[in-house]
Amino acid sequence: DPFEISNGSELAYVIKEGGEGKYYELTKDIYLNDVSKVDWLTGTPDAGYTPISWYGDWAVTPFNGTINGNGHTVNGIYYEKEPQKQYTDYYGGVGLFSKVENLTVKNLAVDNSYIHQEASVSAFVASTVAEGSFKIDSCYVGEKVYLKAATAGALTAYAYKAVNSSITNCYSLATLDGVNYSGLSAFNWFNSST
Repeated sequence: DPFEISNGSELAYVIKEGGEGKYYELTKDIYLNDVSKVDWLTGTPDAGYTPISWYGDWAVTPFNGTINGNGHTVNGIYYEKEPQKQYTDYYGGVGLFSKVENLTVKNLAVDNSYIHQEASVSAFVASTVAEGSFKIDSCYVGEKVYLKAATAGALTAYAYKAVNSSITNCYSLATLDGVNYSGLSAFNWFNSST
C-alpha cells in the first residue's frame, strides 16, 4: 500500500476488476497503444496496426478505489463503436473509468485518446452507478483527445444520481462531439455534486 501501476497491463487489470477499494499510484506515464500509429483526432490507425480496444461499462466491475497519478499521463485509450450494437442515448459508457461506484482520482492526465460510442464517453468517468460518487482533483485532458457520443464529457459524461461528488482544479483541451450533451461534465441527473 499503495499499489503501484507502472504499465498498461497493470492499469487495465485494476480498472477491469474494479479497484477493490484500494489505493493505487502511477509510477510512470502509461501507454495503452502505440501513440505514434493512430491519428487521435480521427481514430484512424496506420496501415497494418490494430489498436487495442478499451473496456466499455458492460465489461468492467464498477470502479471503487483511489488513483493518484503523481503527475503522469494515461495515453492511448481507444474505442471505436461496434456498428452491430444498438444503444439508446444513455445506455453504455466508455472512458478511462467506464463505470464508477466510488472513485477518487487526482494528479492525472489523459492524452492521445480516441473514444467513439453511441451513448456516453469521457476521458475520465463515462458513467456512474445509481448514487455512486467521484472526486476528480488536479486532472486534465490533453488536446489530442477526441470524444464522440450522444453525451461527451471531458471529465464526466453521465453521472446518474451521483452523490457527494466534485471536480476541482481540472481543465480540458479535448475535442468534444456530443450529439445531445457535451462539456467538462456533460450530463448530471438528480445529483448532489459540486
